[in-house]
Amino acid sequence: MIKVTRRAFLAGTTTLAAAGMLPRGVRAATPKNYRALLVACTDYPTLPQKNWLIGPKNDAALVRDFLGTNLPPEVSFKPENVTLLADEIEGAGGEPTHAEILKALADLAAKSEQGDFVYLHLSGHGAQQPQMVEGDETDGFDEIFLPKDIGKWADRSKGVPNALIDNEIGQAIEAIPAQRAVVWCIFDCCHSCTATRAAEIDDEAERKVEFADMVDDSVKADGAKAYAAAEAMTASRGVGDEPNARQAGLSLAPTGAESIAKGGLVAFYAAQSIETTPEMPLPKGAEGAVRYGLFTYTIFSKIAENPYATYREIGQAVLQQYTADGRTRPTPLFEGDLDARIFGTEQVERGMQWPIVVTEGVATISGGLLHRLSPGSKLAVLERANYESDKAIGYVEVKSAKNLESTVVPVAFDDKPQLALADIPPNAYARVAELAVGDRLALAGPGPPRGAAAP
Repeated sequence: MIKVTRRAFLAGTTTLAAAGMLPRGVRAATPKNYRALLVACTDYPTLPQKNWLIGPKNDAALVRDFLGTNLPPEVSFKPENVTLLADEIEGAGGEPTHAEILKALADLAAKSEQGDFVYLHLSGHGAQQPQMVEGDETDGFDEIFLPKDIGKWADRSKGVPNALIDNEIGQAIEAIPAQRAVVWCIFDCCHSCTATRAAEIDDEAERKVEFADMVDDSVKADGAKAYAAAEAMTASRGVGDEPNARQAGLSLAPTGAESIAKGGLVAFYAAQSIETTPEMPLPKGAEGAVRYGLFTYTIFSKIAENPYATYREIGQAVLQQYTADGRTRPTPLFEGDLDARIFGTEQVERGMQWPIVVTEGVATISGGLLHRLSPGSKLAVLERANYESDKAIGYVEVKSAKNLESTVVPVAFDDKPQLALADIPPNAYARVAELAVGDRLALAGPGPPRGAAAP
């Protein structure tokens, strides 16, 4: 029996190898079926509007599009095998309510077979509440994920109505690897409810909700001891008022563990149980940037750069990006067999490349800003995906780029003359040859001294 602790919604001791670690040098078979469940909780009708989010629905749309268009050819998430629970997204299969989430997880467990790969992604609010079972948690708190239909906390013995408690969601997910399927879970939510979330933030907002906002007014008005004690406990667990304050003793290194499960489970968590995690317009500085969860966007930008990476390499790349951005929190947590390759892929030596699609005189590829492609980047045109780069028949240059798509134009480069669009053969691929480096620098300085003329 897998024990779910406060560190994570799921046990961190399962791995990707069925019935134990695969011997070194033995390759896992390509998964039979790829399935996914994407949950995005954006609006919370029972909470004050200051607690509503924007990014989760964008996370879910980004992940859905990425799974459908930007993974290696051997990884195939068919549209009928991807379930999306979200509001305001075309094609969503239902609302992200408590019942719908559990039903979707049960459906996945029922459909999963030995050798399948299942991807789970939950974006929304995370919080804590006093433990429901005495002695069940070492710190006295259950971690909870907040579906759209949570109610106000009024009965100490029942907790936050409709909240998904760590034990509950852990048991639902563990039923999938019990079918000898492999599961990768990503939770882009906070595991605490201690720091203040400002209502009006244009740039960065935390994915957490204040404890007081989840409590029924009648309980607060009565001055119930249970509420007062719970509020005091959660208030004592803050990580500091500074935006980048870090709790001492947290490790930046991804962790790994031995297998005790029939199938396999790898889990990525956006924050430790005492931390919050933000959403913001991304990529930073881009015109018209859309708000995403920092954790989701960073993970998929790293997958875009290396779709054959191991889980450990993706985790380390996320941490390195946080450090490069000057972040000292949140501190993500990574559990499971981190040395296996993501999505069950096998290692291949191949650069980033995409099919070239020419429609009505415009050439596009399904790579973009997430892949670090920016205007000016050069790509070799290859007649076949498995050709070496020295067989390039010409080059194209990125003219404009979105997150998952770029418009390209033929250019003369590396002693190759400029191609005509008509000369690009059907089924040709564009492989990265040179990434453009931006040369714009934004500076901010103090204003002129009082009384002095403006410079």
